[in-house]
Amino acid sequence: MVPANLDGHLRRGLRGQSFVNNEPNLAAHALVAAFAVFIIWWGVRLASKALVNLGIVEFAVAVGWFYFSDIFDKVGRSLGLIGLGVLFLAGGWALEKTRRGLLARMAQDNTSQDKESPKEAL
Repeated sequence: MVPANLDGHLRRGLRGQSFVNNEPNLAAHALVAAFAVFIIWWGVRLASKALVNLGIVEFAVAVGWFYFSDIFDKVGRSLGLIGLGVLFLAGGWALEKTRRGLLARMAQDNTSQDKESPKEAL
Protein backbone atom coordinates (compact mmCIF):
# COMPACT_ATOMS: atom_id res chain seq x y z
CA MET A 1 0.00 0.00 0.00
CA VAL A 2 1.22 3.48 -0.86
CA PRO A 3 0.40 6.29 1.57
CA ALA A 4 -2.17 8.75 0.23
CA ASN A 5 0.17 11.76 0.21
CA LEU A 6 2.93 9.80 -1.56
CA ASP A 7 0.41 8.39 -4.05
CA GLY A 8 -0.67 11.94 -4.92
CA HIS A 9 2.94 12.99 -5.48
CA LEU A 10 3.58 9.97 -7.68
CA ARG A 11 0.58 10.76 -9.87
CA ARG A 12 1.00 14.54 -10.07
CA GLY A 13 4.74 14.97 -9.72
CA LEU A 14 6.41 17.53 -7.53
CA ARG A 15 5.06 20.56 -9.40
CA GLY A 16 1.52 19.30 -9.78
CA GLN A 17 2.09 18.12 -13.34
CA SER A 18 0.44 14.86 -14.32
CA PHE A 19 2.58 11.96 -15.43
CA VAL A 20 -0.48 10.07 -16.62
CA ASN A 21 -1.13 10.40 -20.34
CA ASN A 22 -4.41 8.94 -21.58
CA GLU A 23 -3.83 9.74 -25.26
CA PRO A 24 -1.93 7.22 -27.38
CA ASN A 25 1.26 8.66 -28.78
CA LEU A 26 2.72 8.31 -32.24
CA ALA A 27 5.05 5.52 -31.09
CA ALA A 28 2.06 3.30 -30.26
CA HIS A 29 0.61 3.81 -33.74
CA ALA A 30 3.99 3.18 -35.36
CA LEU A 31 4.49 0.02 -33.29
CA VAL A 32 1.13 -1.44 -34.34
CA ALA A 33 1.74 -0.53 -38.01
CA ALA A 34 5.26 -2.02 -37.87
CA PHE A 35 3.85 -5.24 -36.42
CA ALA A 36 1.33 -5.38 -39.29
CA VAL A 37 4.14 -4.95 -41.82
CA PHE A 38 6.08 -7.71 -40.03
CA ILE A 39 3.06 -10.04 -40.30
CA ILE A 40 2.81 -9.25 -44.03
CA TRP A 41 6.54 -9.90 -44.51
CA TRP A 42 6.30 -13.14 -42.56
CA GLY A 43 3.32 -14.24 -44.67
CA VAL A 44 5.23 -13.53 -47.89
CA ARG A 45 8.25 -15.39 -46.55
CA LEU A 46 6.14 -18.45 -45.63
CA ALA A 47 3.95 -18.07 -48.76
CA SER A 48 0.86 -17.90 -46.54
CA LYS A 49 -2.08 -16.03 -48.03
CA ALA A 50 -3.82 -16.02 -44.65
CA LEU A 51 -0.93 -14.19 -42.94
CA VAL A 52 -0.69 -11.65 -45.76
CA ASN A 53 -4.43 -10.99 -45.55
CA LEU A 54 -4.26 -10.75 -41.74
CA GLY A 55 -1.40 -8.24 -41.97
CA ILE A 56 -3.27 -6.13 -44.52
CA VAL A 57 -6.36 -6.03 -42.30
CA GLU A 58 -4.23 -5.20 -39.26
CA PHE A 59 -2.52 -2.37 -41.14
CA ALA A 60 -5.91 -0.97 -42.23
CA VAL A 61 -7.11 -1.08 -38.60
CA ALA A 62 -3.91 0.69 -37.47
CA VAL A 63 -4.45 3.48 -40.02
CA GLY A 64 -8.12 3.80 -39.00
CA TRP A 65 -7.14 3.90 -35.31
CA PHE A 66 -4.60 6.66 -36.00
CA TYR A 67 -7.14 8.63 -38.04
CA PHE A 68 -9.88 8.46 -35.43
CA SER A 69 -7.68 9.02 -32.39
CA ASP A 70 -5.39 11.76 -33.71
CA ILE A 71 -6.65 13.42 -36.88
CA PHE A 72 -10.44 13.26 -36.59
CA ASP A 73 -10.40 15.14 -33.26
CA LYS A 74 -8.26 17.96 -34.66
CA VAL A 75 -10.37 18.82 -37.71
CA GLY A 76 -14.04 19.72 -37.93
CA ARG A 77 -16.72 17.08 -38.20
CA SER A 78 -17.57 17.59 -41.87
CA LEU A 79 -13.92 17.85 -42.93
CA GLY A 80 -13.17 14.75 -40.88
CA LEU A 81 -15.91 12.75 -42.60
CA ILE A 82 -14.75 13.93 -46.04
CA GLY A 83 -11.21 12.92 -45.13
CA LEU A 84 -12.47 9.57 -43.88
CA GLY A 85 -14.18 8.93 -47.21
CA VAL A 86 -11.04 9.82 -49.13
CA LEU A 87 -8.99 7.64 -46.78
CA PHE A 88 -11.35 4.69 -47.29
CA LEU A 89 -11.35 5.05 -51.08
CA ALA A 90 -7.65 5.71 -51.61
CA GLY A 91 -6.47 3.46 -48.80
CA GLY A 92 -8.70 0.58 -49.84
CA TRP A 93 -7.54 0.84 -53.43
CA ALA A 94 -3.86 0.98 -52.42
CA LEU A 95 -4.14 -1.88 -49.93
CA GLU A 96 -5.99 -4.12 -52.40
CA LYS A 97 -3.49 -3.37 -55.17
CA THR A 98 -0.60 -4.15 -52.81
CA ARG A 99 -2.28 -7.32 -51.53
CA ARG A 100 -2.97 -8.64 -55.04
CA GLY A 101 0.60 -7.87 -56.12
CA LEU A 102 2.05 -9.69 -53.12
CA LEU A 103 -0.17 -12.73 -53.62
CA ALA A 104 0.63 -12.84 -57.35
CA ARG A 105 4.35 -12.61 -56.63
CA MET A 106 4.03 -15.40 -54.04
CA ALA A 107 2.22 -17.61 -56.57
CA GLN A 108 4.86 -16.86 -59.21
CA ASP A 109 7.69 -17.69 -56.80
CA ASN A 110 6.00 -20.96 -55.88
CA THR A 111 5.60 -22.02 -59.51
CA SER A 112 9.21 -21.12 -60.34
CA GLN A 113 10.44 -23.13 -57.34
CA ASP A 114 8.34 -26.11 -58.42
CA LYS A 115 9.92 -26.00 -61.90
CA GLU A 116 13.46 -25.70 -60.54
CA SER A 117 13.22 -28.63 -58.13
CA PRO A 118 12.27 -31.80 -60.03
CA LYS A 119 10.02 -34.14 -58.14
CA GLU A 120 11.17 -37.69 -57.71
CA ALA A 121 9.10 -40.29 -59.47
CA LEU A 122 7.71 -43.00 -57.27
